[in-house]
Formats: sequence, C-alpha cells, structure tokens
Amino acid sequence: PLRVEVTGGAGWRELAEWPPPATPRAWLLTPGGRLEAGGAGPEASVAYRYDPADPTPQAGGRSLNPFESGRRDQRVRERRDDVLVFTSAPLTADLTVIGDVEVDLTFTSTNPRVDFFLRLCDVGDKGSVSITDAFVRMDADAAPGARRTTTVRLSPTAHRFAAGHRLRLQVSSGAHPLHLRNPGTDDPIHDFSRLIPSDQSIVLGGETPTVLRVPAVSRVEAAGVSGGIA
Repeated sequence: PLRVEVTGGAGWRELAEWPPPATPRAWLLTPGGRLEAGGAGPEASVAYRYDPADPTPQAGGRSLNPFESGRRDQRVRERRDDVLVFTSAPLTADLTVIGDVEVDLTFTSTNPRVDFFLRLCDVGDKGSVSITDAFVRMDADAAPGARRTTTVRLSPTAHRFAAGHRLRLQVSSGAHPLHLRNPGTDDPIHDFSRLIPSDQSIVLGGETPTVLRVPAVSRVEAAGVSGGIA
C-alpha cells in the first residue's frame, strides 16, 4: 500500500499498513539534560525564558523555503538559553522508529497561551540533526502559573538511529519565522507592538513526569517488511 524511505541509511521499505506494528519505547526527561529509560525519580523542574523580541529560530523543519527547510544541524540553536536539550546515552544497537513520536509534557507558564516547539534529533559524528518536530499553542483556559499536562504528537517519521548515536529532544517555545512569534498577549496575532516575555518550567519526574515516547520497530517486526528500491 505504501513505500517509505527510512532515513539514517536504512533505505526504502514497502509497508502493508501505516503505521506499521511497533513497540513503544519511553525515555524520561531528567535533571542535567538527560533522557533516561526506567522509572521516574523524585519531582524536579527546569526553566527557561522565551523572549518574543528575540524569537527562537527554526533551524530547519517543514518549510517551503528551500534555504531554511529540511534536516539541519542544530548545534547553534541548541546553545541558546531558550532551548532545553535532553540527550540519551549512546544506543547499544540500531533503533528504527516508524510512526508518530509523542511527548507527554507537564509544565507551568506565566503565559496561559504559551507555545511549545518540540524537536527530536539524531546526535552522531556530524553533530545534532533534526528528525521530526511539532508546534502547539496552548488554549488560554488556565491561570498563569497553573500546572498543566498535554500530549504533543510530532510529525510522522521513519528513521534509523544507528548504534552509538544518541536521541535528543529539544524543548522550546518558538521556531521563527516558520511559526509566528508569540507576543505574550491576547492582541491580534499580527500586532507585535507589545512583546511580553514568558517563563516556562518543565516538570521532571514525580507522578506526572515529562516523557518522550517513540514507536520502535523490532527486528522481528522488521523482518516482515520487505526492502524496496528508490
């Protein structure tokens, strides 16, 4: 029914259905910028400030601008104070991810209409490269500073993370100009005469931890997926 290219050097595959059978694998976001498998530890948090006067740049992604789109090196973006990064240990075996990546996100924000831009990256010898991402704007249905939990579904992907590589999740509140900056107000979206920064705090551990979930295609399941040609 469909053919997909599994990037990361795995080639083209013929799939009987989308998404194919997969086993969810989870990594918890933990203090120190780590992604760790296993149970959640004590509750902690990490914070950052988003300033619409200096919006977080997109650095690739799904854009019609050929000079800005695609899978780009993320190292400059990841050095910004308004981008949190969480990185796994090196993989001991190849990990093939096909389908929808999700993030269970628990947070507080001074702006009820806060934006989140989440991006999954492959970290290898060539640095950190974007794989898939998602942008969401939260509804203004909570008081400033209220704890909230949401599940963010990133765009569908098919990628092989090679053994020795690491997964990395970026958490930020902008990807300009791919997504218009959030002015921090309830003014009309194109009125940027007032720009108010917002402070976000991401909850790590505890009863409602922030978790990265990926659909992993196992060796047994992959054996039933025939290799195709470009």
